[in-house]
Amino acid sequence: MTDRYVIRIDATESPAVRVGDSVRKGQNLCAGTKTGISHVSPIAGVVEEVRFDPAQHEFVISVSPEKA
Repeated sequence: MTDRYVIRIDATESPAVRVGDSVRKGQNLCAGTKTGISHVSPIAGVVEEVRFDPAQHEFVISVSPEKA
């Protein structure tokens, strides 16, 4: 079973990644800096999901680790 890492970004920012994108550890995942908070990938991997959570007004990005 593969662990996924979930990153939640306030919806005042826009995601800078799409499903299927490869990301590096430390790569910025949002396009803007309106909140002044950095949202970076905690791992190198592949973006598995990008969705909007209207209840929390957040984008939810799931990243699966790179396969060795």
